[in-house]
Amino acid sequence: MYSPVCHRLSACFDLSRPGAAPQLRAMEGLRGLAVLLVFLVHYVSLEAPWRGSAVTPLATALHSMGNAGVDLFFVLSGYLIYGSLMSRQQALLPYLRRRVRRIYPVYSCVFVLYLLLSLALPSESKIPAAWPQAVAYLASNFLLLSGFMAAPPFISVAWSLSYEMLYYLLIPLLIVVFDLRRRSRSWRGGFFAVLTILAGGLFAIFGGPARLLLFIAGILVHEALAAPACRAPPPALAACAVPCALGCLLLPLALLLKLALLACAFFLLCLCCFQARPHWLARLFCWTPLR
Repeated sequence: MYSPVCHRLSACFDLSRPGAAPQLRAMEGLRGLAVLLVFLVHYVSLEAPWRGSAVTPLATALHSMGNAGVDLFFVLSGYLIYGSLMSRQQALLPYLRRRVRRIYPVYSCVFVLYLLLSLALPSESKIPAAWPQAVAYLASNFLLLSGFMAAPPFISVAWSLSYEMLYYLLIPLLIVVFDLRRRSRSWRGGFFAVLTILAGGLFAIFGGPARLLLFIAGILVHEALAAPACRAPPPALAACAVPCALGCLLLPLALLLKLALLACAFFLLCLCCFQARPHWLARLFCWTPLR
């Protein structure tokens, strides 16, 4: 009974092509974990079933830890986009066109749906009443700037796309301006380490999009895996680091420190799972239902 059902689900939903590398299959499992964490956030956000009940502390904890799902997506994006751009020379406009095609068709449909709902339910609308402010608000949201603005986003969950698009724009510029393809691997590693320290210091003092640091964790995963002498940490270390970092999200720590702990934990996890020789942790994330 299980085998035909599993085969049917795999045929419908399995993203890997036959013979796909174990690293790709493990990455799909990591995406499954990220999706599960994000699901917890939105499920628990339906507050009515939880408010005032005995499981309220549990619901609050799941909500706090679930936010890390987006951070894991940022690490994976950092790894994939940086690796793709470093592997070969690419013209900027075709690269940006591919990124826009990946985001805007679906985002535009949802944006139009929200516009229609705002007109149908004006009491729920976030659009300012005055038309100049309304135009500016809608334009900034459509251009994916909402994640960096004080005003509530038009589509509340679209803030993460602001970070993705900013990374898509910044990373090819960094590669070209600092000629990273011609630099040694140790030089690039040092460059991104210094960039992390400088950006972290600025975010700590002035605030800002601190979650961009998660993309750098993905970049460092790519650089570490490409090093000939790279040795993955013990799988047990990565398996313990992630729940510890998630647990720290429940503590009254500074956001930047929480993000740093998540970045380190997800770095170790990805480094373990993307090794050429898979071990028990990588095989766990290759499990078909999770992918």
